[in-house]
Amino acid sequence: MTRKNIIILGLVAIVIIIGVVAFFPKKPNTQKIVDTRISIPGQVKTDYSSDTGAKTISLTKQQYDEVYLIKTLRNSMPINRDNFIMDFDYGINKFVVKYKDINKGTVEFEKWLSDTGYSAISKQYFQTK
Repeated sequence: MTRKNIIILGLVAIVIIIGVVAFFPKKPNTQKIVDTRISIPGQVKTDYSSDTGAKTISLTKQQYDEVYLIKTLRNSMPINRDNFIMDFDYGINKFVVKYKDINKGTVEFEKWLSDTGYSAISKQYFQTK
């Protein structure tokens, strides 16, 4: 082989290697969503004196927990899972759950609620479609 043929053969090999590396299928960069259980901070009870005439009420522990969970869940919207999608509709003041597959979606949604601790939220705040 001549020197010219060796150079051409080397360049062809480099082009082939670059082509294989450039067009080699890559794995999609997907992240696995890990559900973490939410912790509710303790309620701070303070005695605010007011001369506005507003009625002062205090929430029970259960009411406080539910309000805190609703606020936290609403701030983390939208949620897109394998078998359901959830978003908050401010017009009706409810979480709207849309199932991609009704059977699997219902099971996955109920499991997700219990795993994350949002099962303490009353069912009246959820609307399914």
